[in-house]
Amino acid sequence: MPVGYSHPGLRFAPPWATILRRFAAEGLAARGLGSRTRLAALGSRLAGSGLAGSGLAGSGLAGSGRGLAKSTALGLARDHETVPCVLLHWWRSKSQAGWHNPNTWLPVVLLQYPVPERRGLEMTESSTAPQLPEQKSAFEKFLSLFSDIRPGEGGTVALLVLNAFIMLGLYYILKPVREGLILSGFGAVVKSYSSAAMALLLVFIVPVYGALAARVNRVWLISGMTLFFISNLVVFALLLQSGVNIGIAYYIWVGIFNLMIVSQFWAFANDIYSEDQGKRLFPVVGIGASAGAVAGAALTGSAFEQMSNGQLLLLASALLGVFIVLTVWVNKRETAGSAKEAEKAEQPLGKEGGFHLVMKNRYLLLVAFHILILNLVNTVGEFVLGSLFVQEAIQQVGDGDAFRAARGEFIRTMYGNFFGWVNLAGLLVQSFVVSRLIKHLGVRRSLFIGPLVSLGTYGVSAISPILSIVRVMKIAENSNDYSTNNTVRAALFLPTSRDVKYKAKAAADTFFARTGDALQAAVVFIGTRLSFGIPAFAAVNVVIIGVWLAVVAGIASEHKKLTEEE
Repeated sequence: MPVGYSHPGLRFAPPWATILRRFAAEGLAARGLGSRTRLAALGSRLAGSGLAGSGLAGSGLAGSGRGLAKSTALGLARDHETVPCVLLHWWRSKSQAGWHNPNTWLPVVLLQYPVPERRGLEMTESSTAPQLPEQKSAFEKFLSLFSDIRPGEGGTVALLVLNAFIMLGLYYILKPVREGLILSGFGAVVKSYSSAAMALLLVFIVPVYGALAARVNRVWLISGMTLFFISNLVVFALLLQSGVNIGIAYYIWVGIFNLMIVSQFWAFANDIYSEDQGKRLFPVVGIGASAGAVAGAALTGSAFEQMSNGQLLLLASALLGVFIVLTVWVNKRETAGSAKEAEKAEQPLGKEGGFHLVMKNRYLLLVAFHILILNLVNTVGEFVLGSLFVQEAIQQVGDGDAFRAARGEFIRTMYGNFFGWVNLAGLLVQSFVVSRLIKHLGVRRSLFIGPLVSLGTYGVSAISPILSIVRVMKIAENSNDYSTNNTVRAALFLPTSRDVKYKAKAAADTFFARTGDALQAAVVFIGTRLSFGIPAFAAVNVVIIGVWLAVVAGIASEHKKLTEEE
């Protein structure tokens, strides 16, 4: 943007030029300016600010978008630097007097329009302009290879990427340990029934979490829960060293821990970013999660092979300590330049529970059922894969109690390699595909990708239930789940309140996810009684996916009512 910004009959100089550039960059610009629905959305937002009362809607901005689509009549180019002229032109034409003096009316425009929050854009009594970086840093230019990164956003994004890396890396250290302990000692059927126990426990855990969230700020909420998980890992490590069989208890714990820590992380990201920022930046943050999963699985399958299970648990507990430090650092960065953000960060949430928030809202209920069915389909598939792995371990190592430990190590190695391929594919999709899907398809259309990929996976598995084939199809399904599905699911909570982001999201991400596991246990129970083979279980998943597609269609409809993004 030029130092002096001109408009027919007007010319003004910084700091207004800087303000307007940022004003434009935050949601008014840019790509898709000619889209009629985007123009209608802009008109609605302006109307909600009180600007439309003087005839803005009548100008065509809030209807078909003709007021902006005919940009040539206003002398406007289709880029973000000239978008502010839309407001200036309108204000000039509607004002009765004083329009020629920007010091008179320009502040009114800026104050009345609800500009999205940006870190570091705080206006104070002693400052007429925010202090903003004029250009992207070298690191931000690098991140722009993966998504649309704006100047000043790179620092927090980098910390969140690192935290996501640690979070998923340590989980993929813990997960093969879990699989080895449960499958070697109890088998795939008991594993399925253990999943059902998680849902029962979460009936009590989610309300306790909600009550804690109503009493402490977000940093204490996240840090307190993480410290609790660290203490759990230390106890498990001591029990393993003492020779105690912790297979079922540890399996249940990891299932709850994984969902809670991930849900908290994305709730925090939802809390610090606006909807526009989230859709742009979540795909980049997700790269950290995908890369951490790759690193964790690779190290577990190679560098950590010589470490005992107890040592791996202690390593994970140390990484959780780093996770807390990074969370506090991000919070400090995001609140340092904004009194409003600092005040929000210190506020506990409301008294309403997560379950109540979900049950009273159709959109949240559909999202919860989406998560439930996703987990049901995926865990039925995990049962199929786990059964094939057990068969392979028996063939390669041997049967009976004498070979239990050896089978456990064999299964752990197979799962480590499997997760390595899953996460490598997920990393590539997350890095180069997800941001472009959200940009070009939007959040709503991207929701359909998950069910369609799963439909292909179980359609093929029903026809060819061979380990090598099922393994490849599960790699495709899981890599999509851990990249596209996870990012889109997090973005579904961007247009919601803070209570929903922390409490309702926790209920949906944990209880409803594990309820899907409980239903999977019922499917396994009935299927084994009816002597279902792998093709039959895959066919059951195909039927469930049909219901899943209907639920996703409902979410898309409700999401459209919440936002007018596309």
